[in-house]
Amino acid sequence: MQELFAKGHGTFFRSLGALLGHRPEKGSLVGKKNQKNYRFPKRDEQKIAKWIIDNLAVNWIELEEDVRPFIEKYLIEKTSTPT
Repeated sequence: MQELFAKGHGTFFRSLGALLGHRPEKGSLVGKKNQKNYRFPKRDEQKIAKWIIDNLAVNWIELEEDVRPFIEKYLIEKTSTPT
């Protein structure tokens, strides 16, 4: 859940924020050693979190390790857009 709501520096949240048109504050990475370790402004984090709440449904289930590749393949086939 931390990844969904910017409780750290998560790839999912950053990627979604970028897709929604949000950017780090200008100059916020100047002098930083890790230029990829950024945060969105608080107001943008709130907008991204609201978008997640309004538009995404997320669920976790625990599976035996040996069935995961089959389940993953099945889900990808069932949810992929036809080309």
